[in-house]
Amino acid sequence: MKVRNMFLAGLLVFSGFAMAMTGVVVKFVLLEPLGLSRQETVVELPFVLLRDDGLRYVITDLRRDTEPEETEPPMPSIQPTYSDQTEPTEVDLPQQDPLERVLFIGDSRTCGLRDHARLEGADYFCEVGMSVFNVDNQKLSDQTFQNCTIASLLAEREYTCVVINLGLNEAGYPLDSLLHAYRELLNTVVQTQPQAVTVVQGVLTVSRRWAELTPYASPENLRSVNCALHALADEYRVNYIDANECFADENGYLPNQLTADGCHLYAKYASLWADWICRTVKNLD
Repeated sequence: MKVRNMFLAGLLVFSGFAMAMTGVVVKFVLLEPLGLSRQETVVELPFVLLRDDGLRYVITDLRRDTEPEETEPPMPSIQPTYSDQTEPTEVDLPQQDPLERVLFIGDSRTCGLRDHARLEGADYFCEVGMSVFNVDNQKLSDQTFQNCTIASLLAEREYTCVVINLGLNEAGYPLDSLLHAYRELLNTVVQTQPQAVTVVQGVLTVSRRWAELTPYASPENLRSVNCALHALADEYRVNYIDANECFADENGYLPNQLTADGCHLYAKYASLWADWICRTVKNLD
């Protein structure tokens, strides 16, 4: 019996020492370098971490340090031409508006408009990685159409407006080949939708970091692409709009506050973009 008691006492002492050492490691080796150390003693910390709420505060703080916060950031230095105290969530347009039956054609950025700022009554022919080089080969689906090519969709439906937002994925190719493919798309749109307001969007810029990693997306190159698209729109007598006047900073970059990855807008700024498109298209001559 005496040996058993001594064994139990030794086990308790060893357990206490082990818990204290675990607390020391957790507090001073794991948490303190990350700035997550709290008021709990080193002995208490292992038990805190075993609780759901204890794990939650560590995970939450780690995420706060590694994930971008979608807090209310300051707007870029170039402000929109209108003011709105509330963030738009859905744009409800009048019945006779030119965007009553609108088709958006575009890449992953247009997918962001579809997913986070969908316009009532609009169709979205968009896909991640889409470009003017492969748009004719895509078979896509949306809420009101299934497995359609762009040619069949344009032939079967009548739109009041067609908004094209392509060019970033193609910006690394020779400009002549980009414009040749863009002409083919415009020919299809103009010939099948002569009554529609056709809108070519300039390529929205990217963050400085994204441009450094992707040289063809530099502000200088994107300005060259956009100048060519503007001239192409004039050639076809369609409309050209450029959201860079709303979102780009004074150096031509997309501010970090507006994007998580340097290329795609946060959801609430996708809503702002959709609202800007509506206001701009309605004010076209």
